Amino acid sequence: LASHRWAPLLREWLKKSAAVFRRPTNVLGFLQGIPGCVPWSIIGVFMNDYLAVDKGLGVEHATTIMMFFGFGGMFGTITGGILGQKLYNAQPWYMTAYMGAAAIAGIFPWLYLVEADDYGTSAEAMGEKIAVMFFAGWLATMTGVNVRTVIVNVNAPYERGTAFAWFNLTDDLGKGFGPVMSSALVAHVGRTLAFKLGFGFWAPCGALCLLCGLTMPRDVGAVRREMQELAEGRSPRRDEAGAGGGDAERTSLLGKGVSSDKLV
Repeated sequence: LASHRWAPLLREWLKKSAAVFRRPTNVLGFLQGIPGCVPWSIIGVFMNDYLAVDKGLGVEHATTIMMFFGFGGMFGTITGGILGQKLYNAQPWYMTAYMGAAAIAGIFPWLYLVEADDYGTSAEAMGEKIAVMFFAGWLATMTGVNVRTVIVNVNAPYERGTAFAWFNLTDDLGKGFGPVMSSALVAHVGRTLAFKLGFGFWAPCGALCLLCGLTMPRDVGAVRREMQELAEGRSPRRDEAGAGGGDAERTSLLGKGVSSDKLV
């Protein structure tokens, strides 16, 4: 009896998952999180100790510098979301280009922080590293805050739960993969080189974000046509999700175009 109750739910989940994976933007958005989590694992697991021990700052000063990475991240989350929406309204691929560029650019502040050998506890030395760390935090959060917007806009409302389940699954996979990869690199080549290589994983993450710009307009257009069919009382052509041409409207699905009450 239990299997009979679960069978329809399983079929519906498989049907929605198939629709989600037919949209290339979803696949790219899921995949970018796996390499993108490697640098985050270095930052969260190793960096405070690296600054305290290898760079000679001590725990107090290393923690102070890392705190400004968090402040930069908060600022980046707010400004990144606002800028991302403005770019999306202008052209959807502007936002994905911005995400990819920010991810790749985020490598360079960390390369500087790993390479620098002029750390000190004076106000001038600390101020310089704090400024770089704040900038690193600002860049690091640009992709994460906007990739969720991408997932929202390329999936119909009744499929977004499934899409975000897969997104969270691949994101968690990256969170597990990141510490394992960074630890393996540290064991083989030492911390300094391992960190440089690890931060380089933001390059494939950024490249996948850039590729989203090639697929996102078509996928958004397919979802909008599906929503229009629902509004007109016709069955949505889910088998065409992710296919078809046409330019996407340059507004959020929850903004102009289709009203939010039709998206529930």
